[in-house]
Formats: sequence, C-alpha cells, structure tokens
Amino acid sequence: MSRKLKKIFLKIEWISLEIEELDELFAKYNKEFENDFHDELIYINSSKTVQKKEPASAEVPVPQQSLLAQKIYRNLAKKMHPDVSTLKNSVEEFKNLSNYYENDDLVGLVSISNKHNIVLPDLCDKELLDIENRILQKENQINQKRSTLAWTWATSKEDKDKLKKVVYQTLNLDEDSFLNWKKKNNYCTI
Repeated sequence: MSRKLKKIFLKIEWISLEIEELDELFAKYNKEFENDFHDELIYINSSKTVQKKEPASAEVPVPQQSLLAQKIYRNLAKKMHPDVSTLKNSVEEFKNLSNYYENDDLVGLVSISNKHNIVLPDLCDKELLDIENRILQKENQINQKRSTLAWTWATSKEDKDKLKKVVYQTLNLDEDSFLNWKKKNNYCTI
C-alpha cells in the first residue's frame, strides 16, 4: 500500500470519528438551544407568513454514483455480501455499504474497506484526488455545523445575556415585539 493511500485511510478514520462525535454533540447542543430559545422559536414560526407550497413530486432525486464509487462498491460487495461474508453482522454491514454507495459517499466506502481490512482496487492519482476532495467536503460539513447558532450558544464562554442579544440579532428578532407577543397571547414559558 502506498504512503498516499495510507494517509487517506488515516484521514478517513479521523474524519469518521470526528463526524460521529460531532453528530452526538450537535444533537445535544441543538436540543439545548431549542430549550433555551423555545419561546423565541415559536414566536418566529408564528410570525412567518404562510406560503402555499406546490405539491411535492412523487419522484425523489437519486444521487448519481460516480464511477469510482461503483468500482469500490463492487470490490467490497464481492467480499461483504451476506451470502459470502463471515462477519457476524454481515447483513447490517452490507446495508451500511449499500447506503454509502447509494449516497455516493466515497469516504464511507473507503472507511468500510479500512475497517474490514479489504484491499481496495488499484486507484489512479485522479481517483485518490477525488477521495481527498470528498474528505475536504466532509471537513467543510463539520465546520458548517460548528458555526451554527446552536453550537455557538452551547460552546461559548461569553456571558449568556450578551450572547442572547447576538442570537436575537442573527434571528432578526425584535425583543420588544417578542415580549409584546408573549404578553398579548398570555404565553407562558416552559
């Protein structure tokens, strides 16, 4: 295995752990934010104008799998299909593999290969670059979640009263209008 491929495997292992931890924390932080701004979120939702929506199409767009995803998936499927696999949880692992393939998730496909020590087919420099670009996309997704209001609210060391004013500004929430709304509706906090 080349050094470049080893580096990619390590990056993918790191990014997979980072995403797993991030998802747990994000769920916690989002719940905390929703609890702390429960009334404000109801006010914002109640003040939005209701717009008629077009009926949703019955067809859901399916991501087009890249040739690289197909190549890696076929390689892994030959070894991981429940009919040939010796893994205890082969059905679940194959479902994970199929989910990554259906979503054209190269990082997920390579992480399964790494996890089960399955040698990838030979990859050219262009394919390795494509995987590295997908890793960068995952890193951007991580940074986007870390820049949300919920994340900032939960992790900030600033005075919460000062930060609450920033949140109000970000949400375009006028505090006086909000307080009048609460008073007018005899709205009680939880």
